[in-house]
Amino acid sequence: MVKLTSKNLDTFRRVIKISKLLKTFQNAITVAMFLGVRHIWINSLCNIQDCKEDGKAKVPHMLQVYQNVIFNVSATHSPKSQVSLIVR
Repeated sequence: MVKLTSKNLDTFRRVIKISKLLKTFQNAITVAMFLGVRHIWINSLCNIQDCKEDGKAKVPHMLQVYQNVIFNVSATHSPKSQVSLIVR
């Protein structure tokens, strides 16, 4: 699973290859783009996963992040993150 770590932080600041992400993340990005949403919050890509300080620093801002969402995508029936949310 691709996730943000202190090791890949500089790379992620430049580019994140969508094709390398889990299918559910790819689908969430597709839905956001289709709806004209320019920003998306994916916790494992927005919080540095191996840095407790990063998590602690972001906690006070999470209420604002979640209060201002346009919509929430939840893969509640997906058995694995590699299974598509979008059925064609």
